[in-house]
Amino acid sequence: MLNLPLNNLAGDLSVTGYTANISNVTGTTDSGGKVSGGIFFSFPEYAASATVFNANVTLAKVALDELSQAFNVTNARSGWVSGNIQISGPTSGKTVPQLSGAGKVRISDGLIHRMKIFAGLTDYLTRNIPGLSAVVNQSSGSMDFTITNGVLHTENLLIEGNVFSIKGRGHYNLDTNQIEFVVRANIFRQRTIAGRITHFLSLPFSRMLLEFRVFGTLEDPDWSYVNIIERITDQFSGPPKDNWPPTSDL
Repeated sequence: MLNLPLNNLAGDLSVTGYTANISNVTGTTDSGGKVSGGIFFSFPEYAASATVFNANVTLAKVALDELSQAFNVTNARSGWVSGNIQISGPTSGKTVPQLSGAGKVRISDGLIHRMKIFAGLTDYLTRNIPGLSAVVNQSSGSMDFTITNGVLHTENLLIEGNVFSIKGRGHYNLDTNQIEFVVRANIFRQRTIAGRITHFLSLPFSRMLLEFRVFGTLEDPDWSYVNIIERITDQFSGPPKDNWPPTSDL
């Protein structure tokens, strides 16, 4: 389960017919985070080329830097990750493009604005709002997601900090490492009263002024500001290509 070193690892193994089940797996990371889950293999007629797996993993306060290193991402990150993921696919051939699954994840007590994927927005805001760099701190994040044919999709990415909250939707191709997202920034945390009020009052303006399209890779993303002219043009040229927003409460 993940390329993540675990301590005190334990689990149960059973083999029946053409199946193998590793269940009740538990372990802890060096930082004390808890990992649990299991993985089920099916190998019809013992054919390696037909073997498939179905895995589930639950994380509880795993250090973000440990999890990043498990995916060979080395830039410094801080925070705690909790969540659950179910994923399945073949064990031979091109596995990643055939993956499917679903899950949810939450990051708490982090410095998410230092992650390269979100640094583009922080840089843009601090360039255009003098003094903002001293107080911007995106400290928590969450999303639900699905995976189809190796492409992760989310409709409810939420990043919250002490000044801005960020909502987004889009895709991440696990095989090619390509991202394609649309995000919006809102003043104040969404879950505070001030955040809800300003989100409601500024919604017509934020749709034009604080919308970004994000392309590229996780390590080298390109944040493209969607200016007013583009937004007005979209209104007259038909429905937006990304069908934003997906729900009325975005």
